Amino acid sequence: MMDMIIKTFRFVWSQKFRILFTVVFALVFLFILFPFKDLNDFVSGQVSNLTQNSVYLQFEDMHMNPLTTSISLDGVLVETSTIDGLNINSISASPSIAALFKRQPGGKIVAEGFFGGHAEVKLTPLATLESGALKANLDVTTENISLKSLRDTLKIQIPLSGAMNINASVTADMSFKEQPDGDVAIVIDNFEMPGTSINSPNFGSIALPEIKFKQIDVKGKLAGGKLVIENAKLGNPADDLSGTLKGDIAISIQNIGGTARPILGGYNFNIDLIAKPAFVQRAQFFLSFIDQYKKEEKGSSRYRLKLQAASTELPPSILPLN
Repeated sequence: MMDMIIKTFRFVWSQKFRILFTVVFALVFLFILFPFKDLNDFVSGQVSNLTQNSVYLQFEDMHMNPLTTSISLDGVLVETSTIDGLNINSISASPSIAALFKRQPGGKIVAEGFFGGHAEVKLTPLATLESGALKANLDVTTENISLKSLRDTLKIQIPLSGAMNINASVTADMSFKEQPDGDVAIVIDNFEMPGTSINSPNFGSIALPEIKFKQIDVKGKLAGGKLVIENAKLGNPADDLSGTLKGDIAISIQNIGGTARPILGGYNFNIDLIAKPAFVQRAQFFLSFIDQYKKEEKGSSRYRLKLQAASTELPPSILPLN
């Protein structure tokens, strides 16, 4: 028996270069020469089946990295019931090794060219609840998301432009039977909304003036089924319109057909705005709705008011802000 083992090792050693060449050739074929492009239809079909035909995915090329166990897709096209033709330069997914050992979902997804910017989503499993649902921490980071690209893709009625950055860290029951808690920070640089009109179910057609903010800086948190806006700075003193907004809005994340959807409820906002004469001149009709809450201060008009409503579908009540 020992002689057989020794002879086997001697044979392997004598053939080491052939064996090494065979292994290297196999790896090269698998990870470099393998026609991953041909998997396009297969992957698209699997995504459609897993999402009950609610998500359509196509890509130009696929790459695999055996060292990091990551998969990347180039030239990605995503379509859903609400997204019409979202083009992404590349998407890479890296599973968490620790999560794999626990047989739980976890890892990181990175998207380049996502609405013209960069996005990262990291899922870290924390525990399995008694209901069997996974409780996890979700970290979301985006950089330079184009509001124009977002508006065009999602077919938003109001024309918008600017660059948006998001940092959010949320702890959530992934079945959303319990509402998520966490911190959210949003910064929008060079926000612009040209003069336009929108149709409101409560007020009919409303003319909106041109609005420009050098920066919008929002800090808030998700807690108790609400998005609490601790402080939102709108513009700076050099802008024609600037101010602050604080308050909260009820938001319930519900699992509908395997998709997480936010349902908005009542809100309560405290608004403090300072409008320079140039803005007051071009926004006379819009400002006429809140003219009774105006005070003249240092050559500008200051508006301090509360907006309250039991639902986003109901007209708000407007009260003076003390």
